[in-house]
Amino acid sequence: MDSSDFSTLIGRLEREAQELPRLHAAKVAAVAALGYAPPAALASLGVICGFSFLHSLFFAEDASPLALFGLLTAVGALAAMIRALWIPGEAPDGVQIDAEDAPELFALLRAAETLNGVRVDSVRINAEFVVSLRQIPRWSVFGGWRNHLQIGLPLLATLSVDEFVALLAHEMGHSRMRDQQFSAWIYRQRIAWSALHAKFTHPTGPIERLLARFYGWCIPYFCAYCFALARAHEYAADHVAAAVTDPQVLGDALIKAELAGRFLAEVFWPSLYAQVDKTPETPRRPYKLMQRALQAGHKAWTRQEWLAQALNKYANHIDPHPSLAERLAALEVDAAPPTYDPGNAAFSLLGPSAETLLSHWDDAWRKQHAAKWRDRHRELQEARWKLAEYERCDESSLGPDDLWIKANLLLNVNRNADAIETLRALAMRQGSHGKAHMLLGELLLARGDERGLQHLIAAAGQDAALIPSAGELGYSYLVKRGRKQEALRFWRQVSPAAAVGGSR
Repeated sequence: MDSSDFSTLIGRLEREAQELPRLHAAKVAAVAALGYAPPAALASLGVICGFSFLHSLFFAEDASPLALFGLLTAVGALAAMIRALWIPGEAPDGVQIDAEDAPELFALLRAAETLNGVRVDSVRINAEFVVSLRQIPRWSVFGGWRNHLQIGLPLLATLSVDEFVALLAHEMGHSRMRDQQFSAWIYRQRIAWSALHAKFTHPTGPIERLLARFYGWCIPYFCAYCFALARAHEYAADHVAAAVTDPQVLGDALIKAELAGRFLAEVFWPSLYAQVDKTPETPRRPYKLMQRALQAGHKAWTRQEWLAQALNKYANHIDPHPSLAERLAALEVDAAPPTYDPGNAAFSLLGPSAETLLSHWDDAWRKQHAAKWRDRHRELQEARWKLAEYERCDESSLGPDDLWIKANLLLNVNRNADAIETLRALAMRQGSHGKAHMLLGELLLARGDERGLQHLIAAAGQDAALIPSAGELGYSYLVKRGRKQEALRFWRQVSPAAAVGGSR
């Protein structure tokens, strides 16, 4: 099913979950059980054949060879299926630490474990903006869950100690809800089946290819059916965290995480990567710089304007987490711009290991990006030199090939607005310029300018090889905005033959 169909199905199932909760829960359980149908069927066949063989062996004159053959076949097929369904239960990425490395953090964790009744099997520090209690099965989809806590340095640098504890309590809340064991079980099943779905995107061997067809159909429907339950589970985890900490502190943590996450994604990292134009050497301490940037720019990311925008965002139709506004409303807390005190940051919980962990991830980032950074610096210098040559000439004197090269050079140095104007000039030239129309349409749609749809139609009309990509781009743009009928009309306009053939 495509994203529009998935959204429609989720909407219907969420209404069903509210109006008929018992019926919906029964459906979710049935769809979850369906995932175990193939191994269960083979196991049942093996039991029947084994019983038949033993019965013939002890109560008949001769043992039944057919029953023995069925038993051996079922056992062999079941072993092959379990091997295909096996997902490695690997711990998440990060630097594992223990109580000797961060005594304050582990003292806090032990208190949280006692309060929440949830055991943490390992603690890993990574460089992501996250605190997550990852439940990973030891026995693949058949269970044996272990809890691995991931904590990101950027989040520790952002939240206060109390706010970090509140988000940690939310993560533990997913496993703590004794009165919602079915919901917690579904939560774990979503993890297992999603991992299996990812594995079967590239099946190897005939058994995996056969199972990939079944689970490729089954798992998306399971995710859709349990979506409403998963979203309710997020609300329940929030209420557990609010009960063991404080509702307002949890609300402040959710707000701060939303706004600081946006600041890092939209301001800090783009500013850091922009330095590639100036120097061939990567910044030495990006995560150390991040701490300073959060402090220096806190008035920018804690302002009311950003909070208002965050509160107006809708929940993602494929993410079970409710929107920020919905979570705050459920907690019955006020939404106010957060305060930021670097002296009270949860980063202090790492104690003597803090600088070691910072240096580790700074070095890891530099090693990962050093070669690409130098290549990109050289590429930008060459692009600017070539652009300078083109800009000495009047654009009307340039041929189609030169205009196409110039437009791509402008995009390469992030001068998108100038690239759009150059592509417009090329598209207006006589002759067939399908690639120019295609790229222009893509750039305009990325800016929300729907004149890009006409350029996609022109691209498909001028170059048949562009029909699939032009059709898919325009179709996806309209579907994501809830305009599926317009999307279908667009698809027929771009590719009448494809539309007749039923490809959509």
